[in-house]
Amino acid sequence: MKLVGGWVAVCVLGSGCLSVCAQDTLTTVQVEPPEVQVVKPAGPLQISSPVMARTLQKKVQPEFSGDAEDASGTVVVTIVIGEDGAVKSAVPLSGPQILQPAILEAVKQWTYLPYRVEGKAVEVQTTVTISYGLEEAAAANAAAVRPSANRVIGPKGVIAGRIVKKVAPEYPYKAKQAHVTGTVLLRAHISQAGRVEQLEVMSGPEELRKSALKAVSHWLYAPATLNGAPSFIDTVITVNYSFGY
Repeated sequence: MKLVGGWVAVCVLGSGCLSVCAQDTLTTVQVEPPEVQVVKPAGPLQISSPVMARTLQKKVQPEFSGDAEDASGTVVVTIVIGEDGAVKSAVPLSGPQILQPAILEAVKQWTYLPYRVEGKAVEVQTTVTISYGLEEAAAANAAAVRPSANRVIGPKGVIAGRIVKKVAPEYPYKAKQAHVTGTVLLRAHISQAGRVEQLEVMSGPEELRKSALKAVSHWLYAPATLNGAPSFIDTVITVNYSFGY
């Protein structure tokens, strides 16, 4: 650009410098680079419970005392896991209040493998679900309402081994979209022919109950016998839902 009495030229030299040439003089002006701000995520990273369950390293079982020993139910807890894998905080979301203190005390002692993003350990938040006393209550209730003759009250592990036809439940679309996970417990009465005759939901997320009932109603078991005679079976069936289902 020509000016009266001379000329001025502006050259970019790199590294944030400008050279201003005015006739025979050379002036270098240092230009500060713009400040780059790193935006950190607000709060812990949200991770689904099935993913974090696979990284659990130490699990302390809750110890119940007093009236809590006779209680039953399912407690859902939100936990924050630090960068070192230790549980930093635990807050109950739902479940019988009488069971919560012992469960919170136990969960706070759990440890996980540190969760890493691009090689760096980060703080995460997830949920854990703990059930207590439900299967024992179901067995006791079944014994109270069923006649004793020709009836077997079966532990779920033993009865599960007698399944000859098992229909997998469908994960409800809306529940999956909402990241709903958990366990549905069903009280079941199985006929002498091995068919599921009666089902009752004991606990579990509302969004998953219908799916569990529909699937289990089609299960078929090998007939059981008691003293050589065909018998009914009363048991508890557990249906788990996770994103790896």
